[in-house]
Amino acid sequence: MTNSSLPVSAYSDEHIYRDVVQNLKEVVFMVDNEGRFTLLNPAWAEITGFPVATSLGRYFLDFVHEDDKANNLALFIPLMEKRKNVCQHETRYLTHDGGFRWIGVHARLVLGPDGETRGAVGTFADISERKKAEAQVLANLARERELNDMKSHFVSVASHELRTPLATLTLGLDFLISHRLKLSDEKIERTLGTIREGNQQLISIVDDLLLLGRADEGKMRFDPVSVSVPELLHKIAQDSGLTEGQRRRISISCDPQTLNAVVDPQLIRHIVLNLLSNACKYSGDECAVQLSASTDTKGLKLMVKDSGIGIPDEDKGRVFSLFFRGQNVGNISGSGLGLIVVKRCVEAHQGDIAFVSSSQNGTCFTVLLPLVSTS
Repeated sequence: MTNSSLPVSAYSDEHIYRDVVQNLKEVVFMVDNEGRFTLLNPAWAEITGFPVATSLGRYFLDFVHEDDKANNLALFIPLMEKRKNVCQHETRYLTHDGGFRWIGVHARLVLGPDGETRGAVGTFADISERKKAEAQVLANLARERELNDMKSHFVSVASHELRTPLATLTLGLDFLISHRLKLSDEKIERTLGTIREGNQQLISIVDDLLLLGRADEGKMRFDPVSVSVPELLHKIAQDSGLTEGQRRRISISCDPQTLNAVVDPQLIRHIVLNLLSNACKYSGDECAVQLSASTDTKGLKLMVKDSGIGIPDEDKGRVFSLFFRGQNVGNISGSGLGLIVVKRCVEAHQGDIAFVSSSQNGTCFTVLLPLVSTS
């Protein structure tokens, strides 16, 4: 067998080059010195969704994300002015469906035989998945920093908010132990009342933290049952742990048609207790606090209204943030947990919460819980 019998390629070098370019997964492009596409391979349509035929002759910036156009132009001009030979960067290109893809651009200056600029040639690589992974890593790092900040803040809050009721319990018990034989029944009862209040504060803080932990883990229980709304609200107020003076300031009203509703009574307890506690805490000793309930076609509506210090405008966007406390609370104690707990309980009911407030003119929180069935 002679060499002449070996198969001869039917393709020239140019055919091979074109075949490679046509089948590349990366976009191969050429633009003229004005930035208009003169060459695009089929990968352009696969990545962006724009047809090659209608994209040729168009300005490359027409396909660049609006927020990235200025940066792309700032890189393209020095290339065309021969101040640099190569340009590499990452940018966003629009897609035919209205979205965008992250593109890694590698472009090289093209000169004619006369040394004049003819444009640029290069490749576009779809790096969207890599950018998504990078964004997730950054989000995880940000979340980790946020959690660390929250932990540090919690330590600070715990050192103050938990110490106060603990100190009340300790002092009260020490007082009873040291002077139990000399104290009148009235004095003992008063001291026990103080201890009970401190204990209730501790229980409330711990309950809130446990509830938030379950909510963040997606393990919050939601057990709706049919309850008598008036009875539930009166029992919550009675068992609230608020001082006798604070309880006397609370007025409860229910529309006649608001008799029964299907809700989770434990979550309603968290909602009402926290809103009542805040209303009493941030109002003067003589200020009335109104708790009302009504129903309509949208569901059960609960309102807690006070005439206290209110919420400053600059704080309104952060009231449901963990550990956030308004700048006008002064020395009034609080954990910064109550409203985020309320929000989580409302969300468990797939309801909504809103408020109206102005500094020194009180606050009104409105909770709307959709009607649900136990069936």
